[in-house]
Amino acid sequence: GNIGTIHWYNRRKVTKENQKAYCMFVGLGTLIVGVGIIAGAVIEALGNIAASGLAIGVGVLIGLIFILYAQFKYNRGLF
Repeated sequence: GNIGTIHWYNRRKVTKENQKAYCMFVGLGTLIVGVGIIAGAVIEALGNIAASGLAIGVGVLIGLIFILYAQFKYNRGLF
């Protein structure tokens, strides 16, 4: 796939040994964000708007934690 968050320009400071771990954390974070958004849409379609916002918020928050953890641990910063 073409996942922009794991392209070379976002991981240019990641060493060759850490590339797999970095990509796994960022990919997992991206997956969690997507699942949270889909779960929120399904819950909203079922009529519970408050729970929908909660599902989206939790999914995005947890996913971003994974992505930022990988960025700071393996890339030594955001850029």
